[in-house]
Amino acid sequence: MDGTTQAFVTEIVSRRIAENWLYWLLFLASSFLAAFAGAYIKRRAENLATRDDFEELKRQLHQTTRLTEEIKTEIGHSEWKAREVNALLRTKLEEFTENLWSSSTALSMYLRKASIGEAKGVDTPEMTRLRALSDLYFSEFSEALEAYDKHCRETYIWGMIRSIEHGKLKGPENYEKSCAAVAITMKGFEERVPVHDALRNALGTLAAKRMQSLLEEGRIKTKSLS
Repeated sequence: MDGTTQAFVTEIVSRRIAENWLYWLLFLASSFLAAFAGAYIKRRAENLATRDDFEELKRQLHQTTRLTEEIKTEIGHSEWKAREVNALLRTKLEEFTENLWSSSTALSMYLRKASIGEAKGVDTPEMTRLRALSDLYFSEFSEALEAYDKHCRETYIWGMIRSIEHGKLKGPENYEKSCAAVAITMKGFEERVPVHDALRNALGTLAAKRMQSLLEEGRIKTKSLS
């Protein structure tokens, strides 16, 4: 094929392609679809990635919320426990103070009976409760309580001896001896009462300070919750 013929054929083919509108329509459509498919696939991939990120965030938020609730529950339990312990200690401290004064009153009554020879056996349930409360709740009172308990036991023994002595001197024939015995007893009272009161008051001061501390702790906890 010579150059003229080849040029003629090329010209014909070029014109046919240019005049074939269906060809160009399909070409444009396929190009658009290819571009759209690429964009769709890219957007789909991004959406899937975003969904995965969202699910991960939801999972982390759920864990954080659960942990927060657990911490709140634990803190609430600790605060409740602290309030209950504080209330229990105040109750036991009131019981301690009541028994302290009851023990002092019981000793005074015993000595009165001893002065007329009517004191019998010694029963000190208040002292037993004081020792139990100190051992269980207020170990810081142990030293002061030991001194008070020792003095009370010695005074009870002294009172029992005086009661026996007064019991032997009943009757008009022993009037002078009885008066002398009363004088000895009264002197013993004068010596022992101030010591007893000082030891009792020392314990009472410790109990009052401990109560003040408990009340202050309770006020602080109430403020922190409000």
